[in-house]
Formats: sequence, structure tokens, C-alpha cells
Amino acid sequence: MQKYIYILIPFLILSCNKKLNEEINDKKTSAYKTNPSEKKDSIISEGITGLWFGKFDLSEKELKARKEINNLESEDRPQHLLSFTYINPSTGYWEVKPPNSLAIEIYSLNNDSSFTGRSICAGNIYEIEGKFSKLRDQSYHFQGKEIGEGNNKGTFDFKIFEGTAIGYWISDSNKKKTFGLSYINFVYDKNAGQDQLLIETNPSVSLLNSSHIENLRRHELRIIRNTIFARHGMSFTSSDLRNYFESKDWYIPHTKDVNKDLTPVEIKNIALINRYEAYAEDTFQEFGR
Repeated sequence: MQKYIYILIPFLILSCNKKLNEEINDKKTSAYKTNPSEKKDSIISEGITGLWFGKFDLSEKELKARKEINNLESEDRPQHLLSFTYINPSTGYWEVKPPNSLAIEIYSLNNDSSFTGRSICAGNIYEIEGKFSKLRDQSYHFQGKEIGEGNNKGTFDFKIFEGTAIGYWISDSNKKKTFGLSYINFVYDKNAGQDQLLIETNPSVSLLNSSHIENLRRHELRIIRNTIFARHGMSFTSSDLRNYFESKDWYIPHTKDVNKDLTPVEIKNIALINRYEAYAEDTFQEFGR
């Protein structure tokens, strides 16, 4: 009998270790698929939890400024219009700022009528906590406050109905902006924006070499390098890059960290571009700057 016990012990240990490893792997998988703040009593609501993306509506001041800028005959910008324009990092020309992109990711709807999520806008990411209610018309009403470090925070109030989220955001300083968002599933597109680059070789597909980039200027290299990040949905903190990419239909900024998503080819190409970018000339003399 004692002999059989000694034989069974190793099998029991292996079995326990296997189960423990499976539990650890399950936890890792679960942590990857869900947000840490998601509660156990959350309500699974298809078409509500997930990523919502769109633009802030232009204010009356912005609409008026755009009309005035479009009527100018030169590249000069009066002082009162400067805040409505930016220098395109690709050309060096003044251009009208596009409306800010906004992404709201709803993590969970909970049985106590609370919800958790986050907002992504202008290079800022804030966690959101608030309340929701389901209305008689089967729409959902959300009120949530942005929390975390940073000064440009506020409160959201919006309604979700049939794949559209419409509402407003009020900053802590009482600045109000309206928006309209759509429910999306972000899909990485390795070819996005390739037709806008100055090189035919796609830096997300093929390895670059010196012959591809050695004659490019610093601002051109910067656009090529950051197009790689933009394809993965990175929200830029640099205002010129943010305005440049937010003017592109394919760009969906929804995160701040894309390093884990970069492919081996992209990582090598970014390193190569960085080396050339550090020593390349950066002037807009051909545009009179």
C-alpha cells in the first residue's frame, strides 16, 4: 500500500502544477481581453461596450474662422486666426486645424447602474466613471466624469442609440463641446496612408535601406516614421502631428502605447529612420519659410 502511495504522489503533484499553470494562463488571457477595472457583476451588452469614435463638432467661432481663412488670398494669417491654424509638418504651409478626434471606450456596464471606461483625445487618456440608464426607447443615457492626472478633464453626457453616440463634453472650466461618435472595431491596416508617403516601399511591410530615405528631409522622415505609429491608432501629443493625421480619413487614434503592436519589420524601419532623422536637414526654404 505504501508503495502505491509513493507512485501516486508525483502524479498528484504534476496534476496540481498543470492545473495551477492553466489557471495562471487563464488569468493572463482574461487580463488581456478585459480591463482591470471591469467588475464581476458587469452586464454584457453587445453593441454598447467597446470603442466609439468620431469628431467634436466645430464651434461657431471655428466655423467663422474657417470661412475667413478660406477667403484669404495669401498664406499670411492675421493674429486672431493663428489659433485656428497649424503648420503642416509635411509641407510647411499653414492649414486649417481639423476638428479634434474623440474616442470613448466603454469597459463595462454594471448591475448598480455604474459604468467604467476611458476617453482618448488630443494625446490625453483619462479613465471615466459614471452612471448609465436604459430608456424606454431602448437607448442608453450616460453621464461620466474623467479622472486622473492632467488639467484638460471634464464630464461627458451622451446617449447611445442604434450604433451612434451623440452628446456633449463640459470641461472643468465650463467649456462645452458637442460630438457624434460611431461604434467601431479597430482593425490595423498596414497600407493606410501609404499613398501619402514620399517612398513607394511600405515601411510596415518591407525592410527599408539607405537608398529609400537618404535623400529625404527631416520633416519627411518624421512623417514616414509616425505614419507607422498612426496606423496602429496612436494618439499624438505633438499638436502638428495630431492635426496632420487627424485630417486623414483612415486615422483612428485610440491609444497612447502601440509598442507592443509593432511588427518586427516596423521596429527595424523605425530604428533606421531615427538614425537618418537625427542628422537630416530640416528646412522649408522651398516654401518661403
